[in-house]
Amino acid sequence: MRLLYGDRSEHLGVVAAAIGRDADVVDLCCGDCALAPFVLAHGCTYRGYDVNRTFVEHGRRLGLETYVLDVRAEDLPAGDVLSLVGSLYQFIPDDRRLVDRMLHSAKHAVVVSEPVVNWQSSKLPVARSLAQRLTRVDGRAFPYRHTEQTLRDLLAGLPKDAVALRRAGRDLVIAIDSARAGS
Repeated sequence: MRLLYGDRSEHLGVVAAAIGRDADVVDLCCGDCALAPFVLAHGCTYRGYDVNRTFVEHGRRLGLETYVLDVRAEDLPAGDVLSLVGSLYQFIPDDRRLVDRMLHSAKHAVVVSEPVVNWQSSKLPVARSLAQRLTRVDGRAFPYRHTEQTLRDLLAGLPKDAVALRRAGRDLVIAIDSARAGS
């Protein structure tokens, strides 16, 4: 993940700011739990969930609450804020369904951060190939990535006053107020 994204501290700081203070954070597809120190510094509690047992064990070695969860097949845990950082592409074409499920489980908000500038769409074949290999999950490849426009399209139908968007480097950070979104 560090190879693909480099230093993520500024970006994760923006995500943590969107989450806010003193929230019970459920981090779906938590990966290496890079978000945890940022939300913990804001007085939040943190629970990470991932289908990859290696990531879950890594989180536990860090002293974090991490659990195995297949987001595609299992119910989502409830929390004040449900977050998804850099993994929404894995759910295309069912990504809107996942956002709706997250809204249903979130007491206050859903925060999604997704790259809109991707190595996967690079004109350099070596960069594309490397990105495809490094972003496999359970042997599955994901040929599609979001752009800023496809993410905006994904949010169509949600009340405009429920959604806040902010660019953070290569990512678009989306914060959705679950009460205003009607979930």
